[in-house]
Amino acid sequence: MSPRAFASAGLTVVLLAVAIPSTMAMAFTRPDDGPVGLSVSTTVGDATMLVKVSPAFCSVGEPLTLTISINRQGRAIPLETFAGALGGDLGDFHVEPMEPPAMVGDALVGRYRLTTFASGTVTIPPIVVELRDANGLPQRLGTTELSVEVTSVLGENDDPATFRDIKGELDLLPKPSRWPLVTAISAGVIGLGLLGTWALLTIRRRRTPPLAADLLALSELDALEREGLPKAHRVQEFHVRLTDVVRGYIERRFAIRAPELTTQEFLREAKGSHAIEERHQAMLASLLTSADMVKFAGVRPDGRVCEESMTTARRFVVESAAVPQQAPSSAAPSTASAEAAR
Repeated sequence: MSPRAFASAGLTVVLLAVAIPSTMAMAFTRPDDGPVGLSVSTTVGDATMLVKVSPAFCSVGEPLTLTISINRQGRAIPLETFAGALGGDLGDFHVEPMEPPAMVGDALVGRYRLTTFASGTVTIPPIVVELRDANGLPQRLGTTELSVEVTSVLGENDDPATFRDIKGELDLLPKPSRWPLVTAISAGVIGLGLLGTWALLTIRRRRTPPLAADLLALSELDALEREGLPKAHRVQEFHVRLTDVVRGYIERRFAIRAPELTTQEFLREAKGSHAIEERHQAMLASLLTSADMVKFAGVRPDGRVCEESMTTARRFVVESAAVPQQAPSSAAPSTASAEAAR
């Protein structure tokens, strides 16, 4: 008699394994007159776990339903109990949760979808969950393995070696004699495309003059202010980027290598070059020194101080840009020449 005929005859086979202090049983079941299923239960202390798989027979790729329930005689059960018992795979079966575990009466119930592409007798490994008893000691519940009959979608007489493609092979390549012509045309099209792209970019670069240093800096300051970093408690990042904008402006406007120098080195360079007026140097020294306290000394100013730093940076850019740049005097000897003359 086959397993399906055995189950349809209404017979129940129960395999009972008894151990101290737990009991375990496995059976074929037919829940609610539905398809024949498998179930296995285990009891440790006051906790009982029941695992059901339905149906007990399926075809390759056909989903099975795995139901796990735990009852502790009215005691609460954590909802995350099943989290460590089931991963993405269970033996040859892929596991997907059908719904989050929930309490149904006094039992915690979880339902999962199993699929496999193996055939024959496919085993579901033992399922183990961990609880804690009334004294807080670890309590482990584990079932025996279950075997499911999975039938192949191929017939008994089907031989994969005799399978044929739906269509014959297609000749997707042109004849060898056409290859030189195809290559030449393709190269010509690619060359014309590259030439046109280069010409277009060159024309655009010539038509678009570079943005003035002060306008570029003011645009960058506006963008930084819109981000609202101080309100997000990112005052250190705010001051780092604020000083980067100011240093970049100084390098473009006055040709001083501001990004490569420390604050003190830069202030000495600015004072020696006479490119920046003294009042603007004082304004800049105050701004950069305050920013260094935030960046390196761990000072955390409030929003009002950050607004004042932004205002100072804008004022410095606007006022210093309005001062005409003086060409270096040819009569004044350079530092190096003065040293040589000595």
